[in-house]
Amino acid sequence: MKIYFETYGCTLNQADTEIMKSVTKHEVVDSENDADVIVINSCGVKGPTESKIVNRLEELKRAGKNVVIAGCLTANRKIIDRFGYSAITTSAINRIDEAIEGAIRGEKRYINSLDRRGNIPKRFDPPIAKIPIQQGCLSACHFCFTKLARKYQSLGIGEIIRWINAALYDGCIELEFTGTDLGSYGKDIGVNLVELLRAILNTDRDFRIRLGMSSPHYFRNMLSDLIQLYKDGRLYRFAHLSVQSGSERVVREMNRSHTVEDWIVVKDAFRSVFGDEFTMATDIIVGYPTETEEDFELTLKFIEQHRPDIVNLSKFTPRPGTVAARMRQLPSEIIKNRSVIANGLIKEIASKNNQKHIGKEYRVLVTEKMKGRTDFYRQVVLDQDIELGSYVDVYIESANHTSLFGRVLSKPIRSSSPRSNLS
Repeated sequence: MKIYFETYGCTLNQADTEIMKSVTKHEVVDSENDADVIVINSCGVKGPTESKIVNRLEELKRAGKNVVIAGCLTANRKIIDRFGYSAITTSAINRIDEAIEGAIRGEKRYINSLDRRGNIPKRFDPPIAKIPIQQGCLSACHFCFTKLARKYQSLGIGEIIRWINAALYDGCIELEFTGTDLGSYGKDIGVNLVELLRAILNTDRDFRIRLGMSSPHYFRNMLSDLIQLYKDGRLYRFAHLSVQSGSERVVREMNRSHTVEDWIVVKDAFRSVFGDEFTMATDIIVGYPTETEEDFELTLKFIEQHRPDIVNLSKFTPRPGTVAARMRQLPSEIIKNRSVIANGLIKEIASKNNQKHIGKEYRVLVTEKMKGRTDFYRQVVLDQDIELGSYVDVYIESANHTSLFGRVLSKPIRSSSPRSNLS
């Protein structure tokens, strides 16, 4: 039987797809036209993404395709019941073949599980390996659908090291740690993110680690230890800390577990040690139901004063089953206007931040065709095609709001670290 996977959403979803591809005993194909079953690994974080997926499911139903729905939208039983497809929750991805075979038989199955651990992909696709170290979160944000879709669970340090060894054996050099809230890692198993990183960095192997999204208060609580860990060149000097608003009142209204001050304290500490060679990313929502014009101005002030390098901007959309969905919503025109204003400022700040690196030389790890990353995870567009997984020295000639643009100065250097496993 031939299976085609189609993935939406975050890097954790992408990692889940890789697990399902490895678990299935069926042939995985690159075209839906060749497939007997199509697996839609869905995302339910934002309304527009959900609409896109629903439209796609309608298209597949009209075409008479056999479909399995996976991912976060499986928590929305109305959508599952509407289409009558088999569904598999985020905690049951190791049972993907049950869903596939049910789809072929025309069965409507809803497959769930309490434990998703123990699934290492049979192979990784170098040079980047996505490693899901945890899923779910311990907060109860009033707008978040993911909380409803993913049970909180951390992988043990030993299991993560087995993932890493498999990835390094396959030739990967960038390890992208994914999760719903990485700062909460290990709360269920008596360890924490600092202990995990120390265990991994206690080796002479060459690799790069990129940490995924975290709530700011976790980083603040581990700040001194994290600063020391970031001094190891193998940990990208990059932090994705989600603030959501520059207004402390709105953050409280959202029922977030952190404050705006938490984000600022962490940013100031990293900047004081690493200067401009530390990339700060964040997420901001405009148009939350209780956001006033004054609150929005505080968000603009936050962006202007604290100058995050990367901002993932979202217009608020109510998600089913959340507290915020029951609130009185702001007019769509107000939300749209705030998004336009914020987006303009975000691009302006990002461009100015990136322009500070013009005229400098950096060692860059080539991770995509004609693209690479500095040690502080800034994207560099290269002037020539270099072998993936190589390091090159690059002179930065120009920049825009998303990238640096550089001229390659050196011959590619391949990692020469020993082949021994982490232990």
